[in-house]
Amino acid sequence: MAQRHVKEGLVELELPEDARLDLKKGPQRAGGRMVFYNPAARTSRDLTVAVLRTLEPPDGGWRVLDGLCGSGVRGLRVAREVEHVREVVLNDGDEKAADLARSQALRLGLENVKVTSRSLDEALADSSTRFEFIDIDPYGSPARFLTAAASRASRPGYVAVTATDVAALCGVFPGACIRRYGAAPLRNEWMKETAARILLGAAARRAGAAERAVEPVATLSTDHYIRLIYRVLKGRRFADLSARSLGFLKLDKAGLKAPQSIPFGRLQEEGNVLEGPGPIAGPLWLGDLHDAALLARVKPPEWIADNRALAHFLAVAPGESALPPFHYKLDEVARRLRGSPPSTARAVEALKSAGFAAAPTHFDRKAVKSDASPSELLEALRPFVPRA
Repeated sequence: MAQRHVKEGLVELELPEDARLDLKKGPQRAGGRMVFYNPAARTSRDLTVAVLRTLEPPDGGWRVLDGLCGSGVRGLRVAREVEHVREVVLNDGDEKAADLARSQALRLGLENVKVTSRSLDEALADSSTRFEFIDIDPYGSPARFLTAAASRASRPGYVAVTATDVAALCGVFPGACIRRYGAAPLRNEWMKETAARILLGAAARRAGAAERAVEPVATLSTDHYIRLIYRVLKGRRFADLSARSLGFLKLDKAGLKAPQSIPFGRLQEEGNVLEGPGPIAGPLWLGDLHDAALLARVKPPEWIADNRALAHFLAVAPGESALPPFHYKLDEVARRLRGSPPSTARAVEALKSAGFAAAPTHFDRKAVKSDASPSELLEALRPFVPRA
């Protein structure tokens, strides 16, 4: 069978020839149905490498589980590109995928890579091994694995998950979102952020069931997937603190007031707080999206420094992390003011000059996050919106 050499990071894969490897967007299966490789998810893998290179390594080095490895590219890159890696376990329930991953590891001479072929449920149920970093990148939703991943992570450890069922999380298929994540989505101009917060909220609630807590390290949203990296802490005290970041968003039906962030604790005090007109999203994560201090220290190595999407995320994420859980599209602002949208930089500067917190957001290059209400934002930006 003809082979295609695919270079990513410091790893060169040999994959069965398939024209779909040339596609730039969306998940693909290379070589018919033999092995999963998604060239469009390179930014997700670059981020994983960059974050792991920045985190303090555990005593003895990282033990990493790539639980649904497909071609093995993610785990192989970690083994080659991250220092202090004791072992990477590439696992896939598809024996053909495991065989291909094993051949890649042998060809690359990576002696710290082990390959297994069993279901991810079985791998996560194996109490004989814990991992400092567990990576789960399924085709679709990672929801069913969230509790087990938090339980199997070392104390402390890290979990990274990818969700490609973005249509469900963004409210195109609300029934699927409720079924998989136990949360009601929103379909509006900031649905991507809501989707990421629903996934984070589900991770926190599933971890809490095992008396674990999650602390977001990085929350990345793209056109066709959401990528989370979060720290897992064990103990009821940490789990209770994490739960304080869970709650609901309630929108003002008239669109004049900022959406309300309503944590679960407030429901105990005000049982009718969710009543009244206006849609509700959640439960979801209301807290910080990222570990801003850590992401500010991330310096991508030279072999991935050309990734513009990653560079933009790292430049924007620290500033957006702690701002309220919604954002404003500048095109919509311009429509309401009957003019042309200002640049993102100009909008952020204007809002700050008016006394509000503001920052660009990676969820939308033509949007801003701010603690201003819709009516306050319109007034602050009115002088900067040229009339059409």
